[in-house]
Amino acid sequence: MDLGVAALVFDDPNHRSEQDRFVNGEERSVRGKFYRPVKEIVSICLDKDILAFFKSQGAGYQTRINDSLRSLMQAALLEKRKMRR
Repeated sequence: MDLGVAALVFDDPNHRSEQDRFVNGEERSVRGKFYRPVKEIVSICLDKDILAFFKSQGAGYQTRINDSLRSLMQAALLEKRKMRR
């Protein structure tokens, strides 16, 4: 990983290392009020207009992209659960 990118990632308040998930060998990430998902660095290709839209809203565009993807994922999971009933 590029050191400049690594510095930006580790300065990101949303970033948590894999070690942060464990205390005394037990996983401490619990969904609920204090849950913060572990971030993973990935490289994806986005359409130029999609990226421009999120960037035009100011700082935090990566978080907004993540939030949009999470909403889409949760809606798909909810629909899948409804179909099982």
